[in-house]
Amino acid sequence: MDLDFKALAAAKTDDELSDIYINPEKYNEDLLPFAEAELAKRGIYLSPLDEKRRLKVARETPVLVHEERGKPLHLIIFFILAFAGGLIGIVAGYHYGYSYKRGFGGQKYYEFDKNTRSFGRIIFLTGLLVLIFVASLRARHNHIAAGQAG
Repeated sequence: MDLDFKALAAAKTDDELSDIYINPEKYNEDLLPFAEAELAKRGIYLSPLDEKRRLKVARETPVLVHEERGKPLHLIIFFILAFAGGLIGIVAGYHYGYSYKRGFGGQKYYEFDKNTRSFGRIIFLTGLLVLIFVASLRARHNHIAAGQAG
């Protein structure tokens, strides 16, 4: 599906185009140049919008850079669930190990600190290995049972 970004930008109001310019991370990245061109075509100066964009980035960057520390009790519970072969443990491990937030310009910021990410990856891999091990045992058991029945 190809979008006609030029027509899409032309259909937007001045306020919507300004929002696209100030908050491009909320929109399809291919729309930004067309929004800029449409603003210029309408005679709307970008310098006041640049100032709003700069202030937004300055305000949001410290929040995005902050990495949370995972709660130890939660990490232990999810490790136990992963070790028991639970999908919840696998999903939680993936969340702690690999999740990030997107900032201005598509910049990625990890959601959790390095120690939490490391433990999250351990939880994730433990859960996967246990799940694979259990699945192979079941497959082997079913294969043996099918051989004895025949």
